[in-house]
Amino acid sequence: MEELIILSAKMQEYVKMSEELPFLEFSDYYQEVMTFLQEKYQDLNPDQLIEIKGICSIVSSNAQTRAAKKDDNRKKFQKMQEKTKFWQEAIDLRLKKEGLSKEEIEEKENNLWKD
Repeated sequence: MEELIILSAKMQEYVKMSEELPFLEFSDYYQEVMTFLQEKYQDLNPDQLIEIKGICSIVSSNAQTRAAKKDDNRKKFQKMQEKTKFWQEAIDLRLKKEGLSKEEIEEKENNLWKD
């Protein structure tokens, strides 16, 4: 699935950055992730689900950190964090229904960004 490859490649770049991603770029990436999930979620296999869950986890964590700052985008970051958290939980439920344990899910997710 090409869209997931692109999202994952961008995330690989983002996790290596030392400076904070500008709001517009962060927001655009977040929107790409949400659009991908809304359009492709049902078609994803377990490995793809783990990959997009990992992406959501990082976006969620960053949005939560940024929401703690008192600036004009605080509420936007809070909403981003809530929506990505929702998707993480939905993916977890689906993976568990497909037979993966919590430990297997966590291990696979932790191995995503090892490079």
